Amino acid sequence: MAAVGMGTQTALLEVDGMTPDILRTTNIAVSSAYSKSYAYVYYFAVALGGLAIIASASLRDFDQYLTGHVSRQLYKKKETNEDPLEKVNVQVLRENSVEEASDKQNVV
Repeated sequence: MAAVGMGTQTALLEVDGMTPDILRTTNIAVSSAYSKSYAYVYYFAVALGGLAIIASASLRDFDQYLTGHVSRQLYKKKETNEDPLEKVNVQVLRENSVEEASDKQNVV
């Protein structure tokens, strides 16, 4: 068993009763077993992927639920005087208007 743990061909040849023909046959059998066992994993992955594609194709349309509405706020209004979401929207609008103004100046 120590020879198997080492995993080298020379260590396996030192085992009593091991011949080069038996070692060659063992190597072929082990590589064949590995390749056949991995095939089942890939078959399962293909089947799972196909099932996922079929499931995603049969889903109903959820576009009506994809809005900007926030159902729960993560802060308390008592702790702040302004709504942080409104502040972000104002900053984005200002940045966009500055970019549009600079684009208009570059065009002229």
